[in-house]
Amino acid sequence: MRSVSLLFASLLLLVGCPTAPDPDPEGEEDPTPEEVVPDPPAGLTELSDGECPDLSEPGTSTFSSAGLQREVTVLFPDEPEGLPVVFFWHALGTPAAQWIGWMDLNGLAEDAIVVVPSSRDSEPFEWDWVDGESADGPLYDDLRTCVIDELGGDIDRVMAAGFSAGAVWTTWLAMHRGDTLATIFAMSGGTVVNLPYVTPAQDLPAFLMSGGETDVWPNQQFPVADFETATQEFSESLIADGHFVVQCRHDGGHTTGPGSRDMMEDWLFAHAYDIPSPWATGEESADDFEDYCFVPGVD
Repeated sequence: MRSVSLLFASLLLLVGCPTAPDPDPEGEEDPTPEEVVPDPPAGLTELSDGECPDLSEPGTSTFSSAGLQREVTVLFPDEPEGLPVVFFWHALGTPAAQWIGWMDLNGLAEDAIVVVPSSRDSEPFEWDWVDGESADGPLYDDLRTCVIDELGGDIDRVMAAGFSAGAVWTTWLAMHRGDTLATIFAMSGGTVVNLPYVTPAQDLPAFLMSGGETDVWPNQQFPVADFETATQEFSESLIADGHFVVQCRHDGGHTTGPGSRDMMEDWLFAHAYDIPSPWATGEESADDFEDYCFVPGVD
C-alpha cells in the first residue's frame, strides 16, 4: 500500500500542478483600459480692472470691467462652495430681472451660483458678438474669476445659457471660451450674420433649441436674424467637429419652447468639463426631454 502511495505522489510531481496564467504574457497588452483623466479647464484670468461685484450676499451690483461700469445679478444659496456656475444671458429689449422671473433662476440658484449680467445700453444687439473681446468677453472672464475665487464655484462646472440675443452670445462663448465651459443651453441662437463658426477649443456638449420657420427677428417680412437656420448651421458645424448635440425644434416661433426651464436644469446640472455627456454615452436618453427634441443623425 505504501508503494502505491509513493507511485501516485511521483506521478503528481511529473504532471505538475496547474498554475495561474501570466497576467501580462510577453507580447500581449493588459486588456484593462487606463482611466481617462479629464483635462482641466482654462485657468482664471486676471481681472480687467481689478474689481469684482459685491458678492457678500445675493443681489444686483455694479462694478468696473474693461473700463466700463457693468451691472450683474448673482444668485446663490447660503453655502455656495463647490456648486456649479450658470451664466444666463438675457434677450434683446428684456432686462435681466424679467428673465430671472420667467426662467425661475432663483429656483435654479438653490443648487447653483447663477450669474445674470446686464448688457450695455449702447449695444443695439445686447451682446457684442461681432467684437466680443472688447467688452462682453472680458465681462464673462471677470465674472468667472470672481465667482470662483470669492464664492468657491466649481471651475469644472461652468455653463452658459440664454435666449435670442443671449443665445447668440452663448454661441460666441462656446466658440471663443470653449476651454472654460462644461456645456451650453442655447434657445434661438446659433451662428447668425456676422458670427462665423469657430471650432471650440475643447469637447463641448450642446443643447440647441429653435422655433421652426417662424423663429426670426424682428419679423417674417424683414428677417434680419433667422434663428432656425442659424441653429441648424451651428449644430451641423459642431457635429462635424465631433461635438455631441441635442436639438429641440418646437415650431412655436421666436419664443422659449414648452418645458425649456426644466430641460435647462436637467441638461446643465448633468455636465462637467471634458466629461462625455451622459446623453452621448447612453446613460440618459433624449426621450426624457420634450417630444420635439432629438439627437441629430440618431432620432
